[in-house]
Amino acid sequence: MKKTLTFIVTGIILVGGFVVLAKFSGSSPVDQSNAKEEADSSVISETNQSKSNDHIRTAIKKSTTDRVGAQKANVTIGDFYFDPTVMKISVGTTVTWTNNGMIGHDVKTDKNSPMQGPSSDILDRGESYSYTFDEPGLYLYYCSPHPVQMRAVIEVI
Repeated sequence: MKKTLTFIVTGIILVGGFVVLAKFSGSSPVDQSNAKEEADSSVISETNQSKSNDHIRTAIKKSTTDRVGAQKANVTIGDFYFDPTVMKISVGTTVTWTNNGMIGHDVKTDKNSPMQGPSSDILDRGESYSYTFDEPGLYLYYCSPHPVQMRAVIEVI
C-alpha cells in the first residue's frame, strides 16, 4: 500500500511538472533576454550591431541611450551592470562613469574592441571616471573584476 501511494504521488508531481513546463516554455527568460538584447542594439548602426550584440550578450541590465549631439553623457555603474549598456554619441562627447555599487568596479576597453578607449582604475562607491571620445568607431568595454557580467558598448559617430 505504501509503495502504491508513493508511486501515485510521484506520478502526480511529474505530470504537474510537465504541465508547468509546457505552460512556460514559450516565454522562457532566455527567450525574453534574447529579444531584449536585439532591441537594445537598435541604437547602434547596422554595420556594428553584430559586434555589439556579441559583446553585450552577458550584460545583466540592458538599456540604450542615444546621446548624439550632446557634449556629455553619463553611465551608472551598479553592482554587476552598466546603465546604459548601449550608447550612441558624437565625436567629442565626454562620458562619465560613476560607481553607485557597493563594491569596486572599473572601465576597461575590451581587447576585441575595434577602437581603443577608456581605461580606469578601480572606482570605489561614489567615485567617477571620465573619457572623451575623439575618434568615431565602436568601443567595447567591460569591468575587469566582473568581465562576464559587466559589458557595454559605445558607438561614436
